Amino acid sequence: MPYTVLVVNDDAIDMLITVSLLETADHRVLRAFNGRQAIEQCLKSPPDLVVTDIDMPEMNGLEAARELRRLADIGRLPRIPILATSAAMSEERRRDCQEAGIRQAFGKPMDFRTLLEAVASACEGR
Repeated sequence: MPYTVLVVNDDAIDMLITVSLLETADHRVLRAFNGRQAIEQCLKSPPDLVVTDIDMPEMNGLEAARELRRLADIGRLPRIPILATSAAMSEERRRDCQEAGIRQAFGKPMDFRTLLEAVASACEGR
């Protein structure tokens, strides 16, 4: 089933790869280049899922996830599942992701099958 996925990444190549993988599976893809843009996009038109990089300028993925959770808690947004990626994924960083309300965190690079399974699992388990 196709979903609307917001991809948040400040790196053009990572963005292109992730968008291409998702579009190949017929998902509708929205783009944001930092956490602030992601929040604006979610308030404008909430996606089914957010896939965010952790390390970005202006507002990183953890800060954005916390703000999306806060907005859901006060009823301004639905509770949107969030997946996170990082080139420097560690157990400590995975715990930080979990505490920020991120459903699943992955190291980079992510393979096609892992990404699509995570998208399906997160969207079906909403």
